[in-house]
Amino acid sequence: MIFEDDNFYPLREGTQSSCGAAVDVLVADVDPVVRLGVTTLLASQMKFNVVGEAASYTEALRRIDELQPDVVLLDPEMKDACGVEELRRLRESYPDIRVIVFTTHRNDGYMLDVVKIGVEAYLLKESSTELLIEAFRAVAKGNSFMDPQLASKIIELLRGYQVSSSLNNTHLTTRENTVLGCLALGECNKKIAKDLMISENTVKHHISAILKKLGAKNRTEVVKLAAHGGLVSIVNSTS
Repeated sequence: MIFEDDNFYPLREGTQSSCGAAVDVLVADVDPVVRLGVTTLLASQMKFNVVGEAASYTEALRRIDELQPDVVLLDPEMKDACGVEELRRLRESYPDIRVIVFTTHRNDGYMLDVVKIGVEAYLLKESSTELLIEAFRAVAKGNSFMDPQLASKIIELLRGYQVSSSLNNTHLTTRENTVLGCLALGECNKKIAKDLMISENTVKHHISAILKKLGAKNRTEVVKLAAHGGLVSIVNSTS
């Protein structure tokens, strides 16, 4: 699935390769069979030129310095790499190189961390050759590409992340945090007032302040935000 806007993805702006220029590619994967397969596949595409291969993270960095490729196909779990942190350093060191993550990982936390770094594509190794070519073409044009099997899940994760971030950036008082925690647990105004030993009018006042600060229309929407963004645990930890 190709994404041409960055409403959900924190991608840097890509530069589209000119129609007549070949796109230089570095293939970095610990498995020689994978490297051979990708190299052979790209050799059949006139637009792409595989300029080198790497079997480890250290070798990939050396080859990037030496060859200055336009695109790097990378397995973040290569020998001598620790995954996400190395990928983050790679992005910071070479911001103009477009990165296609080629992995077996479906873990929610891993996918979210990788996409937040700002890679241009995330593709599972079980994907078809047609999808791999589609990913390369999208990235070469400056677009992003997410494996169709994972795209909706990644968008859901990012939306939840944005909701959580917005709460963290909202200045709720200690009491408002406590009341929000009660709302997320489904408690009514009467029970909240009894538990906190305050009047129901005071509870209503706190709820109105919470709605205004979070931009929610009603208490039901606050609860939905809490459930969708994993806010219950965040609220409980601050109450």
